[in-house]
Amino acid sequence: MKLSIVIPVLDEAAGIESALQALSTYRTRGVEVIVVDGGSRDGTVGLSCPFVDQVVSTPRGRAIQMNAGAWHFPALSLTKLYPHRVDAPCK
Repeated sequence: MKLSIVIPVLDEAAGIESALQALSTYRTRGVEVIVVDGGSRDGTVGLSCPFVDQVVSTPRGRAIQMNAGAWHFPALSLTKLYPHRVDAPCK
């Protein structure tokens, strides 16, 4: 079963690297991490690239971003995370 984590972002440069680094354990286990950017102007996309499988750009709006992530990457199981709520992976 393939799992994708879709993370909608907008101007999250201040914390995006640490949030995505916290998911690195999952990526090494085959979980797909997708950032869906809603038009950030602070460098969020560039900071995200080394830590994700794909960055998708959409118009602003969390629902639009989540739908775009789900449409582009139809995994068998899909979850969403918000960057300000990711502290560290579970052990």
